[in-house]
Amino acid sequence: MRDISNSVSYYLPESIQEVIGLTKHNEDYSFIAGGTDIMVNKQQGNFKSNCLIDLSNIPELLEMEVEGDYYKIGGATKLSGIVDDEYIGNSFPIVKEAAKSIASPLIRNQASIGGNLLVENRCIFYNQSELWREAAGYCLKCGGETCLATGGGKTCLSKFVSDLAPALISLNASIVLINNDCERTFPLEELYTNEGINSKNIDKDTILKCILLPLRKNTKSSFKKLRQRKTLEFTSLTIAATRFDNNDIIIAISGAAPGPIVLKTKKGESFENIYSEINKKSIIINNDFFDRKYRKQMLKTYLADCLKEIEI
Repeated sequence: MRDISNSVSYYLPESIQEVIGLTKHNEDYSFIAGGTDIMVNKQQGNFKSNCLIDLSNIPELLEMEVEGDYYKIGGATKLSGIVDDEYIGNSFPIVKEAAKSIASPLIRNQASIGGNLLVENRCIFYNQSELWREAAGYCLKCGGETCLATGGGKTCLSKFVSDLAPALISLNASIVLINNDCERTFPLEELYTNEGINSKNIDKDTILKCILLPLRKNTKSSFKKLRQRKTLEFTSLTIAATRFDNNDIIIAISGAAPGPIVLKTKKGESFENIYSEINKKSIIINNDFFDRKYRKQMLKTYLADCLKEIEI
Protein backbone atom coordinates (compact mmCIF):
# COMPACT_ATOMS: atom_id res chain seq x y z
CA MET A 1 0.00 0.00 0.00
CA ARG A 2 1.16 3.56 -0.65
CA ASP A 3 -0.35 7.02 -0.46
CA ILE A 4 -0.71 8.69 -3.85
CA SER A 5 -1.99 11.96 -2.36
CA ASN A 6 -2.77 13.39 1.03
CA SER A 7 -6.11 11.60 1.10
CA VAL A 8 -5.94 8.55 -1.20
CA SER A 9 -4.47 5.12 -0.44
CA TYR A 10 -3.45 2.86 -3.32
CA TYR A 11 -3.18 -0.94 -3.37
CA LEU A 12 -1.85 -3.18 -6.15
CA PRO A 13 -2.91 -6.74 -5.26
CA GLU A 14 -1.71 -9.79 -7.22
CA SER A 15 -4.70 -12.10 -6.76
CA ILE A 16 -8.47 -11.99 -6.44
CA GLN A 17 -8.24 -13.41 -2.93
CA GLU A 18 -5.96 -10.54 -1.95
CA VAL A 19 -8.55 -8.12 -3.35
CA ILE A 20 -11.29 -9.74 -1.26
CA GLY A 21 -9.12 -9.33 1.83
CA LEU A 22 -8.55 -5.66 1.09
CA THR A 23 -12.28 -5.01 0.71
CA LYS A 24 -12.88 -6.43 4.18
CA HIS A 25 -10.39 -4.03 5.79
CA ASN A 26 -11.21 -0.85 3.85
CA GLU A 27 -14.69 0.65 3.77
CA ASP A 28 -14.34 3.58 1.38
CA TYR A 29 -12.70 1.82 -1.56
CA SER A 30 -13.12 1.67 -5.32
CA PHE A 31 -11.68 -0.67 -7.94
CA ILE A 32 -9.64 0.65 -10.85
CA ALA A 33 -7.85 -1.12 -13.69
CA GLY A 34 -6.71 1.86 -15.74
CA GLY A 35 -8.25 4.81 -13.94
CA THR A 36 -8.46 7.01 -17.02
CA ASP A 37 -12.03 8.13 -16.25
CA ILE A 38 -11.94 7.89 -12.47
CA MET A 39 -9.01 10.28 -12.16
CA VAL A 40 -10.78 12.92 -14.24
CA ASN A 41 -13.98 12.47 -12.22
CA LYS A 42 -11.96 12.81 -9.02
CA GLN A 43 -10.53 16.14 -10.18
CA GLN A 44 -14.06 17.31 -10.99
CA GLY A 45 -15.33 16.32 -7.55
CA ASN A 46 -17.54 13.52 -8.93
CA PHE A 47 -15.52 10.72 -7.31
CA LYS A 48 -14.99 10.71 -3.56
CA SER A 49 -13.34 7.37 -2.65
CA ASN A 50 -10.13 7.64 -0.60
CA CYS A 51 -8.91 4.09 -1.29
CA LEU A 52 -8.09 2.70 -4.74
CA ILE A 53 -7.61 -1.03 -5.34
CA ASP A 54 -5.87 -1.52 -8.69
CA LEU A 55 -6.82 -4.76 -10.48
CA SER A 56 -4.35 -4.39 -13.35
CA ASN A 57 -1.70 -6.70 -11.86
CA ILE A 58 -3.88 -9.81 -11.39
CA PRO A 59 -3.01 -12.50 -13.99
CA GLU A 60 -6.49 -14.05 -13.84
CA LEU A 61 -8.01 -10.76 -15.01
CA LEU A 62 -5.61 -10.44 -17.94
CA GLU A 63 -6.26 -13.75 -19.70
CA MET A 64 -7.30 -13.82 -23.35
CA GLU A 65 -7.92 -17.32 -24.65
CA VAL A 66 -10.39 -19.81 -26.10
CA GLU A 67 -12.22 -21.59 -23.30
CA GLY A 68 -14.70 -24.22 -24.47
CA ASP A 69 -17.28 -22.60 -26.75
CA TYR A 70 -16.20 -19.06 -25.83
CA TYR A 71 -13.36 -16.60 -26.24
CA LYS A 72 -12.51 -15.23 -22.82
CA ILE A 73 -11.27 -11.68 -22.27
CA GLY A 74 -10.11 -10.78 -18.76
CA GLY A 75 -11.80 -7.75 -17.21
CA ALA A 76 -8.52 -5.86 -16.71
CA THR A 77 -7.33 -6.36 -20.30
CA LYS A 78 -6.10 -3.10 -21.80
CA LEU A 79 -7.93 -1.71 -24.82
CA SER A 80 -4.66 -1.75 -26.76
CA GLY A 81 -4.41 -5.48 -26.05
CA ILE A 82 -7.82 -6.00 -27.63
CA VAL A 83 -6.85 -3.94 -30.68
CA ASP A 84 -3.62 -5.93 -31.12
CA ASP A 85 -5.08 -9.40 -30.47
CA GLU A 86 -4.97 -11.43 -33.68
CA TYR A 87 -7.77 -13.80 -32.68
CA ILE A 88 -10.15 -10.94 -31.90
CA GLY A 89 -9.23 -9.20 -35.15
CA ASN A 90 -10.01 -12.31 -37.17
CA SER A 91 -13.04 -13.67 -35.28
CA PHE A 92 -14.62 -10.55 -33.76
CA PRO A 93 -13.54 -7.57 -35.91
CA ILE A 94 -16.36 -5.42 -34.55
CA VAL A 95 -14.80 -5.68 -31.06
CA LYS A 96 -11.44 -4.55 -32.41
CA GLU A 97 -13.13 -1.67 -34.25
CA ALA A 98 -14.99 -0.59 -31.12
CA ALA A 99 -11.86 -0.71 -28.97
CA LYS A 100 -9.85 1.20 -31.56
CA SER A 101 -12.52 3.92 -31.69
CA ILE A 102 -11.99 4.78 -28.02
CA ALA A 103 -9.80 7.79 -27.18
CA SER A 104 -6.12 7.85 -28.22
CA PRO A 105 -3.41 5.15 -28.37
CA LEU A 106 -1.93 6.54 -25.16
CA ILE A 107 -5.21 6.18 -23.28
CA ARG A 108 -5.90 2.76 -24.81
CA ASN A 109 -2.57 1.59 -23.37
CA GLN A 110 -3.93 2.43 -19.90
CA ALA A 111 -7.71 1.95 -20.08
CA SER A 112 -9.30 -1.48 -19.61
CA ILE A 113 -12.25 -3.31 -21.14
CA GLY A 114 -13.86 -3.62 -17.71
CA GLY A 115 -13.54 0.10 -17.14
CA ASN A 116 -15.24 0.84 -20.45
CA LEU A 117 -18.12 -1.51 -19.68
CA LEU A 118 -18.54 0.04 -16.23
CA VAL A 119 -17.94 3.66 -17.25
CA GLU A 120 -20.15 6.13 -15.42
CA ASN A 121 -23.04 7.66 -17.36
CA ARG A 122 -22.31 11.14 -18.66
CA CYS A 123 -24.14 14.45 -19.14
CA ILE A 124 -22.91 17.94 -19.98
CA PHE A 125 -24.52 19.21 -16.76
CA TYR A 126 -22.78 16.59 -14.60
CA ASN A 127 -19.29 16.23 -16.09
CA GLN A 128 -18.12 19.69 -15.15
CA SER A 129 -15.89 21.20 -12.48
CA GLU A 130 -17.20 21.76 -8.97
CA LEU A 131 -16.98 25.53 -9.57
CA TRP A 132 -19.13 25.20 -12.72
CA ARG A 133 -21.75 23.11 -10.96
CA GLU A 134 -21.86 25.46 -7.99
CA ALA A 135 -22.57 28.37 -10.34
CA ALA A 136 -25.05 26.59 -12.64
CA GLY A 137 -26.76 24.48 -10.01
CA TYR A 138 -26.50 20.83 -9.02
CA CYS A 139 -28.28 18.19 -11.08
CA LEU A 140 -29.87 14.98 -9.77
CA LYS A 141 -26.73 12.94 -10.40
CA CYS A 142 -24.63 15.13 -8.10
CA GLY A 143 -27.18 15.56 -5.32
CA GLY A 144 -29.47 18.23 -6.72
CA GLU A 145 -33.26 18.15 -6.83
CA THR A 146 -33.97 18.40 -10.57
CA CYS A 147 -32.60 17.31 -13.94
CA LEU A 148 -31.03 20.40 -15.50
CA ALA A 149 -30.91 18.83 -18.97
CA THR A 150 -34.70 18.54 -19.09
CA GLY A 151 -35.37 21.82 -17.31
CA GLY A 152 -36.68 20.43 -14.04
CA GLY A 153 -37.48 16.74 -14.44
CA LYS A 154 -37.26 14.36 -11.49
CA THR A 155 -35.54 11.50 -13.34
CA CYS A 156 -31.84 11.45 -14.23
CA LEU A 157 -31.38 10.81 -17.96
CA SER A 158 -27.59 10.87 -18.15
CA LYS A 159 -26.51 8.84 -21.16
CA PHE A 160 -24.82 5.48 -21.34
CA VAL A 161 -21.49 5.92 -23.17
CA SER A 162 -19.67 2.58 -23.36
CA ASP A 163 -18.52 1.76 -26.90
CA LEU A 164 -17.51 -1.83 -26.26
CA ALA A 165 -20.84 -2.74 -24.67
CA PRO A 166 -22.89 -2.38 -27.91
CA ALA A 167 -20.33 -4.38 -29.88
CA LEU A 168 -20.18 -7.15 -27.27
CA ILE A 169 -23.94 -7.24 -26.70
CA SER A 170 -24.53 -7.55 -30.44
CA LEU A 171 -22.32 -10.67 -30.32
CA ASN A 172 -24.42 -12.10 -27.47
CA ALA A 173 -21.58 -11.78 -24.93
CA SER A 174 -21.84 -12.78 -21.28
CA ILE A 175 -19.85 -11.59 -18.29
CA VAL A 176 -18.54 -13.28 -15.17
CA LEU A 177 -18.74 -11.39 -11.87
CA ILE A 178 -17.00 -12.55 -8.70
CA ASN A 179 -17.03 -11.50 -5.05
CA ASN A 180 -16.52 -13.13 -1.68
CA ASP A 181 -19.83 -14.98 -1.86
CA CYS A 182 -19.96 -16.42 -5.35
CA GLU A 183 -19.15 -16.29 -9.03
CA ARG A 184 -22.01 -15.75 -11.47
CA THR A 185 -22.38 -15.55 -15.23
CA PHE A 186 -25.12 -13.71 -17.13
CA PRO A 187 -25.72 -11.79 -20.40
CA LEU A 188 -23.83 -8.50 -20.56
CA GLU A 189 -26.98 -6.50 -21.27
CA GLU A 190 -28.35 -7.48 -17.83
CA LEU A 191 -25.51 -5.58 -16.16
CA TYR A 192 -27.29 -2.29 -16.88
CA THR A 193 -30.33 -0.85 -15.08
CA ASN A 194 -31.33 1.81 -17.64
CA GLU A 195 -31.20 4.38 -14.82
CA GLY A 196 -29.08 7.51 -14.90
CA ILE A 197 -27.80 7.54 -11.32
CA ASN A 198 -27.46 3.88 -10.30
CA SER A 199 -26.74 2.60 -13.78
CA LYS A 200 -25.20 -0.84 -13.06
CA ASN A 201 -26.44 -4.07 -11.45
CA ILE A 202 -23.21 -4.66 -9.58
CA ASP A 203 -22.35 -4.55 -5.88
CA LYS A 204 -19.43 -2.49 -4.61
CA ASP A 205 -17.37 -5.57 -3.65
CA THR A 206 -17.85 -7.31 -7.00
CA ILE A 207 -15.19 -7.67 -9.69
CA LEU A 208 -15.86 -8.00 -13.40
CA LYS A 209 -13.73 -11.11 -13.89
CA CYS A 210 -14.08 -11.68 -17.63
CA ILE A 211 -16.17 -11.36 -20.77
CA LEU A 212 -17.23 -14.48 -22.69
CA LEU A 213 -17.79 -14.24 -26.45
CA PRO A 214 -19.59 -17.21 -28.06
CA LEU A 215 -17.62 -18.77 -30.90
CA ARG A 216 -19.90 -18.39 -33.92
CA LYS A 217 -18.97 -18.66 -37.58
CA ASN A 218 -20.32 -16.76 -40.57
CA THR A 219 -21.48 -13.70 -38.66
CA LYS A 220 -21.71 -10.25 -40.20
CA SER A 221 -21.30 -7.17 -38.01
CA SER A 222 -21.35 -3.40 -38.38
CA PHE A 223 -20.27 -0.59 -36.04
CA LYS A 224 -20.97 3.15 -36.23
CA LYS A 225 -19.96 5.91 -33.81
CA LEU A 226 -20.69 9.64 -33.61
CA ARG A 227 -18.47 12.04 -31.66
CA GLN A 228 -17.16 15.55 -32.05
CA ARG A 229 -13.43 14.73 -31.90
CA LYS A 230 -12.14 11.20 -32.40
CA THR A 231 -9.53 11.04 -29.64
CA LEU A 232 -11.01 13.36 -27.02
CA GLU A 233 -14.74 12.83 -26.76
CA PHE A 234 -16.96 10.14 -25.35
CA THR A 235 -19.53 8.83 -27.78
CA SER A 236 -22.58 10.85 -28.69
CA LEU A 237 -24.11 7.79 -30.36
CA THR A 238 -22.82 4.26 -31.00
CA ILE A 239 -24.62 1.51 -32.91
CA ALA A 240 -23.52 -2.11 -33.34
CA ALA A 241 -25.41 -4.79 -35.24
CA THR A 242 -24.65 -8.46 -35.83
CA ARG A 243 -26.39 -11.04 -38.03
CA PHE A 244 -25.70 -14.66 -37.10
CA ASP A 245 -25.62 -17.71 -39.36
CA ASN A 246 -29.23 -18.57 -38.42
CA ASN A 247 -30.30 -15.04 -39.46
CA ASP A 248 -30.91 -13.89 -35.89
CA ILE A 249 -29.97 -10.23 -35.51
CA ILE A 250 -28.93 -8.30 -32.40
CA ILE A 251 -28.74 -4.50 -32.46
CA ALA A 252 -27.24 -2.61 -29.52
CA ILE A 253 -26.95 1.15 -29.05
CA SER A 254 -25.27 3.51 -26.59
CA GLY A 255 -25.58 7.28 -26.27
CA ALA A 256 -29.36 7.24 -26.78
CA ALA A 257 -30.65 6.36 -23.29
CA PRO A 258 -29.43 5.85 -19.70
CA GLY A 259 -28.66 2.22 -20.60
CA PRO A 260 -27.95 0.25 -23.77
CA ILE A 261 -30.84 -0.08 -26.19
CA VAL A 262 -31.03 -3.70 -27.34
CA LEU A 263 -33.27 -5.13 -30.05
CA LYS A 264 -33.32 -8.76 -31.16
CA THR A 265 -34.93 -9.47 -34.50
CA LYS A 266 -34.65 -11.62 -37.63
CA LYS A 267 -33.45 -11.10 -41.17
CA GLY A 268 -36.42 -10.04 -43.27
CA GLU A 269 -37.92 -7.65 -40.73
CA SER A 270 -38.59 -4.27 -42.31
CA PHE A 271 -36.39 -1.29 -41.54
CA GLU A 272 -39.46 0.73 -40.57
CA ASN A 273 -40.46 -1.77 -37.87
CA ILE A 274 -36.91 -2.05 -36.52
CA TYR A 275 -36.46 1.73 -36.38
CA SER A 276 -39.88 2.17 -34.77
CA GLU A 277 -39.02 -0.27 -31.95
CA ILE A 278 -35.63 1.35 -31.33
CA ASN A 279 -37.08 4.85 -31.45
CA LYS A 280 -39.61 3.88 -28.76
CA LYS A 281 -36.75 2.82 -26.47
CA SER A 282 -34.55 5.86 -27.09
CA ILE A 283 -34.48 8.79 -24.66
CA ILE A 284 -32.42 11.39 -26.47
CA ILE A 285 -32.35 14.78 -24.76
CA ASN A 286 -30.13 17.86 -24.95
CA ASN A 287 -27.34 16.59 -22.69
CA ASP A 288 -24.60 16.27 -25.31
CA PHE A 289 -22.48 18.47 -27.58
CA PHE A 290 -24.72 17.51 -30.51
CA ASP A 291 -28.32 18.60 -30.09
CA ARG A 292 -31.25 16.23 -29.71
CA LYS A 293 -32.59 16.66 -33.24
CA TYR A 294 -29.26 15.88 -34.90
CA ARG A 295 -28.61 12.80 -32.75
CA LYS A 296 -32.08 11.45 -33.55
CA GLN A 297 -31.39 11.96 -37.27
CA MET A 298 -28.06 10.17 -36.96
CA LEU A 299 -29.69 7.30 -35.07
CA LYS A 300 -31.86 6.60 -38.10
CA THR A 301 -28.99 7.11 -40.56
CA TYR A 302 -26.52 4.89 -38.70
CA LEU A 303 -29.14 2.21 -38.16
CA ALA A 304 -29.88 2.10 -41.89
CA ASP A 305 -26.16 1.92 -42.67
CA CYS A 306 -25.57 -0.91 -40.18
CA LEU A 307 -28.48 -3.00 -41.47
CA LYS A 308 -27.32 -2.53 -45.05
CA GLU A 309 -23.80 -3.67 -44.15
CA ILE A 310 -24.99 -6.86 -42.44
CA GLU A 311 -27.24 -7.55 -45.44
CA ILE A 312 -30.51 -7.75 -43.55
